[in-house]
Amino acid sequence: SLGGWLAAEIGIRNTARLASLTLMAPAGVAPEGEPYGDIFLWTPEEHARNSFYDQRFAEERIRALPNADIDIALQNRAAAARLAWSPRLHNPQLAHWLHRIDVPTLIVWGEEDRICPFACRRTFLANIPGAELMSLPRSGHALHTERSQEVATRLDSFFALPKRHRTTTLAP
Repeated sequence: SLGGWLAAEIGIRNTARLASLTLMAPAGVAPEGEPYGDIFLWTPEEHARNSFYDQRFAEERIRALPNADIDIALQNRAAAARLAWSPRLHNPQLAHWLHRIDVPTLIVWGEEDRICPFACRRTFLANIPGAELMSLPRSGHALHTERSQEVATRLDSFFALPKRHRTTTLAP
């Protein structure tokens, strides 16, 4: 979510050093019709449950919570709040600039995502020229965990595609 949002923000500014872009369930655009999950309100257990469609993964994450480093967890929550508190999980201007992303772009999204709604994919697909979507039914936000093999296979094939040759000229 935050990583995909950051990647999109980098892409709208300058793609000269990018061969391609992969956005996995990115935040960053205003959701259509359904809100982002309120990650700032949820307990760690609720966050785990809302990250997965398959609740076996959530239970595994919940069992690991007592062993988690609380300082790191608090630092992560503070960083997320600084980046995404207001407006909640999006930049109101991002959608207007997505057309500037001119490298091959793959968007990977779980159809049952309760953190970054699947509906947000429409804005990315409509505004990034030639963007491709890998849609994962019965998958939540943590699709890299929940559907790791399918995601890895698709990413391998996407990265293997020939990329447009780009030349960057740096001023002295």
